[in-house]
Amino acid sequence: GHHGVELTDKEWQALYNWIDFNAPYHGKFKANEFKGVEQISRRTELTEKYARSGVDWQAEIRSYAKYLEGQEKPAPVKPEKKEYKDKDVKVKGWPFDKAAAQTMLAKEGETKMSIELAPGVKMNFVRVPAGSFVMGSNRGHSDYSPAHKQVVKKGFWMGEIEVSNEQFRTIFPEHDSRFIRQLWKDHVHQGYPANNPEQPAIRVSWEEAMAFCKKLSEKTGKTVTLPTEVQWEWACRAGSDGEFWYGSLNTDFGKFENLADKHLNQMAVKGVNPMPMRENDPWYKYYTYQPKENGVDDGNMLMVKGGGYQANPWGLYDMQGNVAEWTSSDYLPYPYNEKTQGTGTEKVVRGGSWNDHPKASTTYYRRSYLPWQKVYNVGFRVIIED
Repeated sequence: GHHGVELTDKEWQALYNWIDFNAPYHGKFKANEFKGVEQISRRTELTEKYARSGVDWQAEIRSYAKYLEGQEKPAPVKPEKKEYKDKDVKVKGWPFDKAAAQTMLAKEGETKMSIELAPGVKMNFVRVPAGSFVMGSNRGHSDYSPAHKQVVKKGFWMGEIEVSNEQFRTIFPEHDSRFIRQLWKDHVHQGYPANNPEQPAIRVSWEEAMAFCKKLSEKTGKTVTLPTEVQWEWACRAGSDGEFWYGSLNTDFGKFENLADKHLNQMAVKGVNPMPMRENDPWYKYYTYQPKENGVDDGNMLMVKGGGYQANPWGLYDMQGNVAEWTSSDYLPYPYNEKTQGTGTEKVVRGGSWNDHPKASTTYYRRSYLPWQKVYNVGFRVIIED
């Protein structure tokens, strides 16, 4: 059914045959001999009998090898080395510490607000004041460079935590965040649950996130939307000019964010009712390949209820961990320019998740997806504009 394609039973059988003929157990098949038994004649016999291909695949391989021998060998071309002239961007009053952030908040008056989505289901917001900062980074010269000045002209309210399954289902009751996979071949269930009410909603497309904001705006009479990239990074940094609001790449993130830590090794499971492998299991090294910080223990493997870690100076939780977050912005080259928004095809996702190494979770790290994509580790939080 993918993209509306329908196959007949005969066509499906042809696919099954092809898979069976080409996927020997554990990849140990040897074309000439396997466990002392000559293979080519039997393989050819089965291909003729069930697939009726009539192809002499050995001759094809020899013919193609001969063809390649006669081709001119391409010379490697090294990419032109680009020289970068970094500018040291300075902004008055930037960076600032937690005390300064608290002073800015004090000038805002009210700093906390709640709205009721449904009986017994609330969404809490914290105030994020206006200000100027240095956005992006020249480190690595990636899509987050060059570093440049940005101004958040107006303060706004931002969701204290990421939108949960329970909160999202007050507008879209049929939503299902489904499961997180387990790295093993045998299963009696679909994986680890991701659909508990308190967990942040995932597999929500940008389009659905914006539809949620529109419905909530209509319901509350407030201007609810997704943050722009500028608003998100300003809110995340909360005065920090480093990789994280709480420190650098080398800072132990265990009490600040839910990122890829030692608990991710529990993804390596075994058995029909899969349970985490022992470290001395011979399979262990093959199933614990996910990049992670093995020296850090943040207490969780998957996404969890928001607010369990320390808040940044504005009072926001899980800005760089738990799940990554949609922004309203198009994925376009820096420096960020509001006038060019609306010309891109992909939307920017910010922050890291339980599955992301700290290097992919920094204050400036950017990734992008198409607006209709529903990603297993991407959710969102909303803002209310004055």
